[in-house]
Amino acid sequence: MAYVYRHIRLDKNEPFYIGIATHLKRAYEKSQRNRIWKSIVSKTEYVVEILFDDLTREQACKKEYEFVSLYGRIHNKTGTLANLTCGGEDFPGEWNRGLKRTEEQKARLREAAKYKKPKSRESYEKTAAALRGRPKSEEHKRKLSEYFKGKSNGPWKPEQRQKNLNFWLKQYQPVAQYDLDGNLIKIWNNRIMASIELGIKKDQIRNCMRGRMAQCGGFKWVNLSDNSKGILPSGPPSENSGQVL
Repeated sequence: MAYVYRHIRLDKNEPFYIGIATHLKRAYEKSQRNRIWKSIVSKTEYVVEILFDDLTREQACKKEYEFVSLYGRIHNKTGTLANLTCGGEDFPGEWNRGLKRTEEQKARLREAAKYKKPKSRESYEKTAAALRGRPKSEEHKRKLSEYFKGKSNGPWKPEQRQKNLNFWLKQYQPVAQYDLDGNLIKIWNNRIMASIELGIKKDQIRNCMRGRMAQCGGFKWVNLSDNSKGILPSGPPSENSGQVL
């Protein structure tokens, strides 16, 4: 069961957030909200209104998308909502299949990714400690039982073994680290080692290598095992360049 809710600011008596949740308490929580939402709440009181309940996840996502489209977003100067996305990202139906971002939206996302700070190790440990040992409800146990019902616990099939092998091989491909001027700094055996040594998320290094981010951690990154596009920056290597063993 899923809910669709909205937050209404009392100073202007207008909606400023549309959300969905599988637990009703989420509609009343102030944690894990974006900076625009927090900025509005710091200036005015607000009320919570439950728009729909007893929906499937797919139905809730569709309603969220419809309401965000109706009110518009502050982020892209189309309306009053603090939502950063158009909503309904999890809905698998035909209504949003093939939905593409404009070049302007892509540029804003790339720009925002440049300044996104990686989560610290202490933060991960704090989250893990909070979740460790938490008892599961009977409903949660039932859903887990249904999910794993009929799934094989036996040996992997050959095609799955090969798929797993290909996945792990990609994690250990050599990568090159460049500064923003295109000078080679160091060649790493893999992005995992670079992530540990530099304190940068390995997934962000991967996104940088795939061209989804202009830079990561103040550096440019290139997958040396797949340079078919010729994207290696030009420039002489620095004195610290060299392979990490």
